[in-house]
Amino acid sequence: MEKLNPCLYIIFSFYLAYAQKYELPATITSIMDEVNGRVSSTHAEGRAIDGRSVGWSDLHIKKFTALANDKFKDIAAISSADGTPRAVVWHDIGLGSHFHFQCRRNADVAKLVGIF
Repeated sequence: MEKLNPCLYIIFSFYLAYAQKYELPATITSIMDEVNGRVSSTHAEGRAIDGRSVGWSDLHIKKFTALANDKFKDIAAISSADGTPRAVVWHDIGLGSHFHFQCRRNADVAKLVGIF
């Protein structure tokens, strides 16, 4: 856990708070696991974790993703495909459907939480 970027904890805490508010399940499914087929290095660099979305309705998935991406655009990872900052990406892969939480390399958590 100490290898994770601190900004990731902020994004993930938002997931936990949202899930608690709406009584939805919240589970970490992957942290720094080596998985074949990953297209970015965010997990290996400690800038991404995944959380299960099974049990979440389409409405909650869309609402949560939009809220998180708006709220955390200053620390979100930048998409290499279109340059859009995204803190949360939802992957629809059947029973393995999950949220991918990610932050950018140069995100300054101290500034974000008002420490310095």
